[in-house]
Amino acid sequence: MVSTLKQNAIDDEIQFYKGVVYEAASGNVKPLVENILKIQSKDGDLVPLRFNPAQDYYWNQRTQADIILKAAQMGFSTLVIAEFFAECMVIPGIECIIVAQRDESVRELFQIINTFMASMPPYFRPQLTKDTESTIIFDHSAVAPGLSSRITTGTIRSDTVGRGRPRHRALFTEVAFYPKEAQKIMSGIIARLPRGRSRLVLESTADGQAGYFYELWQAATTGGQFEDTPRVTYTGHFIPWYMAPEYIYPMIVGDEWGQPLTEYTDHEQYLKLKYDLSDDQLRWRRWQIATLGDDMFKQEFPETADEAFLPVGSSVFEPSLIDRNSYQVKAPVTKLNDFDVWKTPEFQRTYIISVDQASGEQRDPNNRPLDFSAITVWDSVTLEQMATFRSREVTAKELAKVVSEIAEIYNHGLIAPEANLAKYGFIDWILEYGVKHIYMHRTPNTQRIAPGYPMTVATKPALKDNFKNILDTEGGCTLHSENLIRELRNFRFLKGAGMRSMGAAPGGNDDELITAFIAFDPEVRAQAYSTLSSQLGTNRKRSVRTAKVF
Repeated sequence: MVSTLKQNAIDDEIQFYKGVVYEAASGNVKPLVENILKIQSKDGDLVPLRFNPAQDYYWNQRTQADIILKAAQMGFSTLVIAEFFAECMVIPGIECIIVAQRDESVRELFQIINTFMASMPPYFRPQLTKDTESTIIFDHSAVAPGLSSRITTGTIRSDTVGRGRPRHRALFTEVAFYPKEAQKIMSGIIARLPRGRSRLVLESTADGQAGYFYELWQAATTGGQFEDTPRVTYTGHFIPWYMAPEYIYPMIVGDEWGQPLTEYTDHEQYLKLKYDLSDDQLRWRRWQIATLGDDMFKQEFPETADEAFLPVGSSVFEPSLIDRNSYQVKAPVTKLNDFDVWKTPEFQRTYIISVDQASGEQRDPNNRPLDFSAITVWDSVTLEQMATFRSREVTAKELAKVVSEIAEIYNHGLIAPEANLAKYGFIDWILEYGVKHIYMHRTPNTQRIAPGYPMTVATKPALKDNFKNILDTEGGCTLHSENLIRELRNFRFLKGAGMRSMGAAPGGNDDELITAFIAFDPEVRAQAYSTLSSQLGTNRKRSVRTAKVF
């Protein structure tokens, strides 16, 4: 009787496993991964591969070509290997490659595959025709005889990795730490992935604001493509440390780091408010910062994608100052293509419409401008960000049309474009559209009055100082754009150019920030205030070309 009951239990288990395997064959491999595959826990036990919140989040967002920027030890290599393994059990002829930074990492990744095999029920374990140090070939499984599917592992430092066979699945792990010459090897493997039927995953913690992985991340988050693989459209996925349930430090009596939190820093309060972090998570964060140092913690366990990349060069704005001004960041109330609106105009309020137009001189392999053109609407009194237009795809004439339309919506506010945009015809187009108010400046040499705001290397430090003072004043401004906060973090003193030269870190942008520099200038705000008199009828006949220069 005991043997009968045991056999019945086995039969029930077999039926259950058949169900998840056949479901995998239909395209849903998650039940197979979670119910059949096992991993070794940090305690050394074999446990089912149950998705943690971070893995589950990514699984539901994944695409054909993903770049995962993550905190350390989040389990994404294991997850993707499990996905490939499950597909090899049910899809005939599928070819997968897993590439790591060094030989030791390759062995660790291959051990994950061996653990899957060893812990699997024997009646569903795939049959192998070959099992070498770097390759495993699936001959057949319970639902798919004659599979001939393959998983190959290798190091990016090998000249032969990825050669010879076309691939359908590719995983590159810890890409930020690949040597420079790896770029060519990766591009070769990616180029052989079949279009429309492949899966490509690149995952890594960050290693500075430069290099191949950083450039790939910028491509994924700004334009989607990279010059070495122009036919691949990447999707970026950022996975912060607080999505990992194990990154906590519970209260422990007598433990230095396990004490109750009675006070919070400004940034900790921000984290609690924005991400709903628990005290256990904050204790863990304090412990890790004390252990690693602040910079290394941000690199290994970032809270935002921008924080993950330690910048090249010195930051112009202190992180704490940026954090204090990021509390008002929020999604726009209205989003119309490239136009984000946080607040609509109010009666008898005056606005500044500051403009930074991309020159279009630097272009990507698809002949698109690398820089963005930006228009930002500011309340001239409160300096609240009302709306922002941002695009890489507009001509000078098209941008001028957009500016004139935005100005009309926002009470015919003062338009303040960079004066050097005149050489691209932008200011001429602005005037052609008959706008009512444009910022005027006096040229230093000729004392001629001319439209536009003069922005030079010499004037930038003063603009920066003025902007910084406003940021440091409680209630001095209200920033709503997440992109603007990102640009603040990436704005640096450029190496080898002296402390007067500033700009976006490599791969970044500063277009929205430049519009803020212009709008926050006291002279621009003064001219904007004068438009209010015009709106109220005290000086209705003021001409654009004869506006007062303050």
